[in-house]
Amino acid sequence: MRWYAFILLPIAILGASASHSQSSFQASSLYQACDNSDRTSLAYGVCSAYIRGALDTYNVIERHFQPQKVLCIPKSISVEQIRLVFLKSAKEKPETTHHDAAFFLVMAMAEAWPCSRIQ
Repeated sequence: MRWYAFILLPIAILGASASHSQSSFQASSLYQACDNSDRTSLAYGVCSAYIRGALDTYNVIERHFQPQKVLCIPKSISVEQIRLVFLKSAKEKPETTHHDAAFFLVMAMAEAWPCSRIQ
């Protein structure tokens, strides 16, 4: 029972902060961090950590709560490949980068790896 609190508390905290647009991390900010190919830079580290955290969170939710699958990422995918997909999507749709970074990232991944293409 305690592991539910371990999972749900961070989700509740993230959800509460995401409901206030001023305090949410926008896709445009993530784009600025990810648009840096210097792997030793702080910005690149922020980008990679954010993507890894989003991917880990998605995997935990999918594994434990079994929601309807929105995306089907191949197991061999790397954070770098996801970073490039995110950058491509942000460059193609700059007018939508005011959305929350997590939402934008998931939508970019769903576009790149829809379940219908895998199944």
